[in-house]
Amino acid sequence: MELETPESQESAYRQFDKIYDYNTLQNAYKAVQACQREINNIWNDPTIESELKKQMVDDLYLQMIEFAKAANEDIGPYRLAQKD
Repeated sequence: MELETPESQESAYRQFDKIYDYNTLQNAYKAVQACQREINNIWNDPTIESELKKQMVDDLYLQMIEFAKAANEDIGPYRLAQKD
């Protein structure tokens, strides 16, 4: 079993901080939340035709997926075990 050096401990702390990067995750959450509010507004708007509603909602869901992917890509490399 390897003893941890101060450098490896520091690396582990940086990795932990990035995985749980509050700003990255909070920004993604807020963006997804805003999209969900807009989806609810669209569904509840009687002046929008059904087909247009469907297209608008589909576009917003795709945006939500992109926000989540971007956040995962940002923190993803830090989730994998790094080998030296």
